[in-house]
Amino acid sequence: MQPPPQGPGEGTDERSHQAHHPEVDGHLVAAVHLKPELADRLIDNYTSAPREALPPPQGTDAVNVLTQALTARRKRRIRDVLLLVLTSLAGLTLFPYTVMFVLGLAALWLFWSLTFGARRQLLGIAPKARADEEEPHPLGILITCVFLGGAFVVLSFATRLSTSLSSERSTYYSEPDAFPRPSAGTALLTPVLLFVLCLVAILAVLLLDKWVTRHLVASHGGRIPRRTNLLVAGTANSLVNSVRRRYGELLAAVAQRGDGRTVLAHAGWDAFVGYGEKVNAWTLPLVLRTRSEEADPPVLHPREVYSAVTEELRSMWDSDLLAPGRRLRGLTVGPLVVVNTRGLRENRNTHTARTLLSSETGQPVDRTDAETLNQLIDEDFEWVRHFQHSSVMSWNSDQLISTMFNIGCDNRTLYLEWNAYCLYPMAQRYRLAGFLRPSGKQVVAATLLEFLQLLGSLAWRAKNLNRATDPATGRSFPGRDRNVRSIRELVAEEHCANEFQDLDGQRHMTLLEERTLSAVRNHLSERGFDTEGLEQHTTQIISNTSNSFNNSQFLGPQNFGEGGSAVSAPPRHTPSGGVRKESD
Repeated sequence: MQPPPQGPGEGTDERSHQAHHPEVDGHLVAAVHLKPELADRLIDNYTSAPREALPPPQGTDAVNVLTQALTARRKRRIRDVLLLVLTSLAGLTLFPYTVMFVLGLAALWLFWSLTFGARRQLLGIAPKARADEEEPHPLGILITCVFLGGAFVVLSFATRLSTSLSSERSTYYSEPDAFPRPSAGTALLTPVLLFVLCLVAILAVLLLDKWVTRHLVASHGGRIPRRTNLLVAGTANSLVNSVRRRYGELLAAVAQRGDGRTVLAHAGWDAFVGYGEKVNAWTLPLVLRTRSEEADPPVLHPREVYSAVTEELRSMWDSDLLAPGRRLRGLTVGPLVVVNTRGLRENRNTHTARTLLSSETGQPVDRTDAETLNQLIDEDFEWVRHFQHSSVMSWNSDQLISTMFNIGCDNRTLYLEWNAYCLYPMAQRYRLAGFLRPSGKQVVAATLLEFLQLLGSLAWRAKNLNRATDPATGRSFPGRDRNVRSIRELVAEEHCANEFQDLDGQRHMTLLEERTLSAVRNHLSERGFDTEGLEQHTTQIISNTSNSFNNSQFLGPQNFGEGGSAVSAPPRHTPSGGVRKESD
């Protein structure tokens, strides 16, 4: 075990740097290409965030993922515009039939909405909307097949009818025309050829889109795919370069954000950006009394209490049998300065603000010196505050438990503030690495599937174009919550993936909490304070905390056993089987 620091201002140790996980990047890159909604949310999250409050990467290659999301959206816009135009042209070539088909389809939709659709709405059954680029859509396939089959029947009937009328006219009017008119077959040939050309163009656009998507996914992170087609590679490189030219400043600012930081700037409601959902919080004001009523109370300094807590928490580094997987070896403990960007701008002329701003870029620094940390411990401001941050990663870095601890005290009162956060595992619907393989058979199959369900996807494509408004215009997406989130938070599940993760998260959180309170209690006892009141509060706090993780609703461990009164509220199960966390 490494020796504890002499003071909290010495910063974090090497364990505080989150490891980079390429497999997570692989999932994210594939997800932003397959999930337009995710790409749009991710782009809006970064483009709308103030430059000084960009979220931390949280173990991901944020620059690469954001570049891929921007590229996917640009490619999707170009493709969908071309498909909408080509589909409209194909419909115009068969104008009378297209109008009849659209009117018939509208009548069927109206009938469904007023009968079966209304009943499903009353029962609370929401229709499943398309969310995946390559998701099969049976209704779309049916609509396209009916349209193409109907077009073939109508054209065949029109050709036979025109041929029959032409032969009858030539029989009754045997004198040749001075200016021969084209036959009916020739007149029908032009729209048919135009219709076929539009279909071929649609197939070409879809085929190129599938190949470019797989090339982008295979080449993320600087990798070079094997057997690269020049047209596909050129199109992909052109898209990426245009994105880098347009969003170069944003990507450069994102690249400067790191995980191993002691300063965290935030804008909006969430102060601890990147650490997930708040799962527990408490505050404890405690009146201090000495064990001897005649003795004067000693002066209590927050810096000394922080040092005691840091030493106690780091003593768990050798506790291999205290948590599964020896996860406490990766426990990180260190200071964290949280800065409100609005307050930083308003107080930029103060000495504290100048120490937190980079002299080169004018943006908040990632790390600050021990003197500034100690100053913030001794005197917290409203817009910048010192916290002791501790965190434990588990399940192959898929789940992160973090606590934020703040102390205020004098010789009469001790005030403790404790918050716990959980960054839940990545949602299963975004684990798509390996789904887009650069295989010729897969590309052809995906192209044919997309072609056959094209007519059923037109509304979805138009909706995506309308939703993906350009951030440069200042328009934001509908339903935006105005909170800045890290990429990992955007793709995180709303609950643990299984009960073991739930139990491990509960274990890590309660261990950090109990050892924190134990360190405070021991320090107060060493300084001559009475700790009976703190011990009573500690028992109640631990009891409540151990049963509030991940929306558990048990009454507490003290109620179990013979004659106990423990009651478990029925959980709300999600499709994945986990217990869903209540939204604030």
